[in-house]
Amino acid sequence: MKIAVAWVVALLLLQSPGAPLPESNKFISEFRKTLRSDDELRQEYAFSEKESVTEMDRGGKPKITEVKVYEVYPDRGQLYRRLLSVNGVTLSQGDLDKEDHDQAMKKPESPRDDSKIRDELFKIYDLTIERRETMEGSPTIMLSFQPRTDYKPQSKLTNFLTHVSGRIWVNEANHQLVRLNAEVVDSVSFGWFLGSLDEGTRLIAERWNVGNDIWMPVRLDIQKSQRVLWKGTKVHEVHEYSEYRKVN
Repeated sequence: MKIAVAWVVALLLLQSPGAPLPESNKFISEFRKTLRSDDELRQEYAFSEKESVTEMDRGGKPKITEVKVYEVYPDRGQLYRRLLSVNGVTLSQGDLDKEDHDQAMKKPESPRDDSKIRDELFKIYDLTIERRETMEGSPTIMLSFQPRTDYKPQSKLTNFLTHVSGRIWVNEANHQLVRLNAEVVDSVSFGWFLGSLDEGTRLIAERWNVGNDIWMPVRLDIQKSQRVLWKGTKVHEVHEYSEYRKVN
């Protein structure tokens, strides 16, 4: 009985708005240990993906939306996105067979290792604990991240990341990433300066516990404002992931 009461008191203290926030360096260190990229998390899992891509007009109103459904699973070091349908129309068996044939012709690859870029993230950004919030029924710690002004990018990817800031939500109990809100804070060029992502481009990524304390990506929402060959375009992409199942 005393143990049960102690657990209830501890839970109330943890969720109380007045409860002290965790010590910053220790919490970030534990979060760093659990952080993995989407590709790393999915190396042993098959899942379903629904991709919705909407082109917008200059006023931000939707023009054209295309919806694709994929079956995704690991295949010889790669993630094979097998297209099943487009705008509700199922692909023919011939098209499916061609996809399978093209995938079989690809050379095997070693599973992707994102440890180097993952470690570099903690050099690019200053992380600051802001507050505690409840997400998916559990307490999370919300942190803001800002690029360090004195950091020298080591690659095109890290150069891009120095133009991005935002917030992350980390599960307080197991230090798993729950949500990421990122925004391009100033225009950044790509593709040999033939294109750029404009300020205000946003990305929201969510991860949920899909069972047995396994945290997987469930949604990726991108609102992209870009210029390609001096032509401005706005695109809204939503990727929804479900039906995770472990494969041998």
